[in-house]
Amino acid sequence: MITKRAILSCLGSASLVFTASSRTAMFVPKSPSLSPNRSATTSHMERTTASSRQDDIVPCRVDKIVDISPTVKHLTLSPLRYFNFSPGQWIDLFIPDSNVIGGYSMCSAPAHSGATASFELAIKYSSYAPTSWIHRSCEKGMEVNVRVGGDVYLEGGEAASCSVILLIAGGIGINPLLSIMRAGVHHPSTRYHLIFTAKHYSDLIFKSDIDKLCKEQKNLSVQYHITQATNDKETLVDAGDNIGDDNVSHDRITPHQINEIIKSYIDRDICVSKIRCFICGPPPMIDSFSEKLVIKPIYEKWW
Repeated sequence: MITKRAILSCLGSASLVFTASSRTAMFVPKSPSLSPNRSATTSHMERTTASSRQDDIVPCRVDKIVDISPTVKHLTLSPLRYFNFSPGQWIDLFIPDSNVIGGYSMCSAPAHSGATASFELAIKYSSYAPTSWIHRSCEKGMEVNVRVGGDVYLEGGEAASCSVILLIAGGIGINPLLSIMRAGVHHPSTRYHLIFTAKHYSDLIFKSDIDKLCKEQKNLSVQYHITQATNDKETLVDAGDNIGDDNVSHDRITPHQINEIIKSYIDRDICVSKIRCFICGPPPMIDSFSEKLVIKPIYEKWW
């Protein structure tokens, strides 16, 4: 169990940064971009110095930890006291016996009732200390401490006022966007469309869950893109063809394709001001899309 004293030791002189925010949803931060690759010399805490955080640090129990791809662990954490977050936010993760604090986006939706409930993380392997601990040492029943942060999220009232929410995910960047999409089941009048791109078919984590969700909810839809072939299923087709799933294409998604999707909504008399676009993925992808889309995308730089 991680003690309060240990947590304060981790925080050091940075404690002045951690103030609760009263700002409303949908603002784009001053330093935009979401990218799942960490710098070896810049920590999560350094990168999120200007980010809003809740005051409370909440103890959580690891209820489940499983492999969902060759490189990704799926964790289910149960808070041991009141805990809530908004779709799209992340946590500071305090692990045992370490002064290094990790940062990971939730991939589950918040408890709709506002009550304490379990939440989920999907964490791709790296040598970063908290991530390495999760992949090599974390076990069911262990306790960690978390604190919610982040300035890019989608509250229920804002979601309900939108006609269309486009979600563009690159690789492990699916996490916060899946949280937003899962919360979309409570806003049936708003259309959510997820565009999920990854290198390999195995990198399309949560695909079966997403497909099931879209089948059950008429306001949710998805398309997948993979850019590299790695197994028999993927090499049986030529580039540009699908790979056996109607909604999976073997190509690279482009800003032009996204603009065509946006135009299709506008052609159906959907006001452009009622369309929101969130992006989470590698920096080059974010840079390209943010410069070339016909609407201003929403994203956050903290990795």
